[in-house]
Amino acid sequence: MNLASNIGSLITAFSAGTVLLGVGLVCAVGSIAGHFLGAGVTIKNGSRIVRPTVVVVLVLLTLKIVSELLFPDFWG
Repeated sequence: MNLASNIGSLITAFSAGTVLLGVGLVCAVGSIAGHFLGAGVTIKNGSRIVRPTVVVVLVLLTLKIVSELLFPDFWG
């Protein structure tokens, strides 16, 4: 589903002429490298590192959402 939505978005952006190909390629290389490194860390360390990372990300996301609700002017 994610791949299909990304392809649809890319087709839409190309048809509108708003694609910055250089930026997209740099982002793609960074994404591939991050996924590769993340998979390697997960295979080596398993749940010892994955669970705490997921908890930290969820706590940070919760704090951001709560701060947006409490201080809407700060976030624009």
